[in-house]
Amino acid sequence: MPEDAPSSRSHRVAEDSASRQAGDDGLSGAREASFLRGQQRVLEATATGVALPLVLEQIVRLIESQSDDMLCSILLVDRAKRVLRHGAAPRLPAAFSQAIDGVPIGPGQGSCGSAAFSGEVVEVEDIATHPFWVDYRGQALPHGLRACWSSPIMAPTGDVLGTFAMYYREPRLPNEVERHWVQAATHLAGIAIVADRSREVEAALHQSEAELRAVFDHAAIGIALVSSEGRFLRVNRALCHMLDYEAHEFRQLTVAALTHPEDLQQDLALASDVMAGTRESYQVDKRFLKKDGSIVWGRFTGSLVRGAEHVDGLQSRLRHPLEGLLGIGMIEDISAQKRLEAQVLRSQRLDGLARLAGGLAHDFNNLLTTIEGSVRLALDELEGDNSPNSMNDPVTPQPTRSALHDIHRATARASDLVRRLLAFSPDSEPQRTTRQIAPIASEVARLLGVKLPANVVVREELEKAPIWVRADATQLHQAVMNLATNAFQAMPEGGVLTLRLVLAEPAPSEAKSSGPWAVLSVSDSGVGIDPAHCEQVFEPFFTTQPPGQGVGLGLAIVQAIAAAHEGFVRLQSEVGRGSTFELWLPVVSAPEVTVVPSPVRVQPQPGATGVGPGRDEHILFVDDETIIVRLAKRELERAGFRATTFDDPEAAVAAFKRAPDTFDAIVTDASMPKLSGFDVAREVRLQRPLIPIIVISGGLWNRDSHDIERLGIGELLLKPHALQELAPTLRRLLDGLAPST
Repeated sequence: MPEDAPSSRSHRVAEDSASRQAGDDGLSGAREASFLRGQQRVLEATATGVALPLVLEQIVRLIESQSDDMLCSILLVDRAKRVLRHGAAPRLPAAFSQAIDGVPIGPGQGSCGSAAFSGEVVEVEDIATHPFWVDYRGQALPHGLRACWSSPIMAPTGDVLGTFAMYYREPRLPNEVERHWVQAATHLAGIAIVADRSREVEAALHQSEAELRAVFDHAAIGIALVSSEGRFLRVNRALCHMLDYEAHEFRQLTVAALTHPEDLQQDLALASDVMAGTRESYQVDKRFLKKDGSIVWGRFTGSLVRGAEHVDGLQSRLRHPLEGLLGIGMIEDISAQKRLEAQVLRSQRLDGLARLAGGLAHDFNNLLTTIEGSVRLALDELEGDNSPNSMNDPVTPQPTRSALHDIHRATARASDLVRRLLAFSPDSEPQRTTRQIAPIASEVARLLGVKLPANVVVREELEKAPIWVRADATQLHQAVMNLATNAFQAMPEGGVLTLRLVLAEPAPSEAKSSGPWAVLSVSDSGVGIDPAHCEQVFEPFFTTQPPGQGVGLGLAIVQAIAAAHEGFVRLQSEVGRGSTFELWLPVVSAPEVTVVPSPVRVQPQPGATGVGPGRDEHILFVDDETIIVRLAKRELERAGFRATTFDDPEAAVAAFKRAPDTFDAIVTDASMPKLSGFDVAREVRLQRPLIPIIVISGGLWNRDSHDIERLGIGELLLKPHALQELAPTLRRLLDGLAPST
């Protein structure tokens, strides 16, 4: 038999089949009608969303039904890996289908790989001899596959979507009828694949839209879509919650309408830059107005989407080309951050004031000491009485004496102001002990009942069970009095002032420790505080009182005292209904014995006379202020002491070292250049370990406590009254000493 006999025979069979079909119009018409109905069923399956693998298998079976000797397959393009993947091949041997799953797209890669690469039909008459099948004939021939004709499945865009292949078990080429079948198959497969991918894209788009909508609606920060005119088109829940508007209410509003007037110009300028294309986006911290008119600080980030007329059905809302610019605004609520920044800034201002107060205290108290001492000496001389108590003489003052008394009273007020300023200093030393807080509140209430006019009613609502805190009684008393004074001033027409003491749990963000805290509150039924001033009332020197009726230190001192006691102050106020200031202090579980640093003292000798005038004892006095040195010398000598005085601490130490046994006591200023008062005390202790030492100072500081105890300082006297207290203090210390050291 000739070598090409099988091919010729199959051609004849196909031609005879075609002739029979052409010769028998009735039969041909019936087959064609059946074929058309099959195509219609494929199209219906595609249109109704039947899964792609089932549609592709339906196409293959439709073509295979046209001839018993024909086997068909559909392979799909995997663009990412540039290979062909199995689509449908219901009658091909499974092993062969598996072998060609993943065939590369390229020249010489069998019929299908080559057709997908070239985009043209590849007809291989004999797999055993064709060069395209060199690498694949080992998989095809064992299954009796000899001919393969592959046609690319094309998309309307010209992209190759896959291949449709016909296999025969003898070498041969297709006839026109078979080519017609292949053309129909690739057309149907192309429609099915494009439709399936369109559905995938649409599903992915819907999924993406759903995800974006979920992100938009459920984001923790406010998000808004805004027209080029600044009108809200869509807002999310967070923004509604932030500004207290319903979503539909935003559609009647603009960004400008919700922006604080003081921030509007800057915001408009930045938005204009974005609209003009000079910047892509901008970010600004600005104030937004809530529905009730209150302020919310927001960090606003604005950007632009050009061509927004195609976004989310907004075409009907955009009326001219410029409105095709859609703004996206994201607003993060930073009110808490701004409050924290304000607290830090206020703390920094308080710290600056504290440092200023501490730095000025020494110099200012030196001046007050000079004034107070000079006035007191002048009054004593005018009254002809050298006793330290002559200031209390009830003699009717003459004009000069009256003026001196006025100066003395003004000095006392200035001294009190310095003391109040020193309450700000973190270095000031509160004398804290464990005590009940209720007696302090009751004492303040008693004083208020005497001091306040009859149209102010004072009420006490104090917890009956003992509440213990570690506190400086004097400072705590001052804090409560300041709050009460503030409450009284808020009720010019009279009202109710309530002192309340309870136990409560603070918010975790406010307290450093958990558990119950003591809350001592002072409430008034007065005018209330403007919300704009609530953040300022604790600032030093801020006051709403008329000039001459307050310097604005009362509440600042309260906050400083609270901080020094590891506590805090909380304010609640409503205009027209009054205010409540709460002083929160940590509670201690039980009374504790608190050891306060005390001077080293020697027990008094039997028969000591106690406080009295000097007995010619020799006192070494040192202060860097020459005027104070002169006043001290006069005070000491008037009291009966001998005084050797210096305005240079180094000279004083040198004089003491030359004759240490000639001095009976040492008095030194705490803060001096070259050597501090504690440096002087250290040098003195090397020569005379038990000699009485008095330190005078403009304030008591934390840093001094250790030196006071370690050096055995007998007493620390605070200016400006130190000179007035000096003689009796010396007498007490000298009478308490053992015999000569």
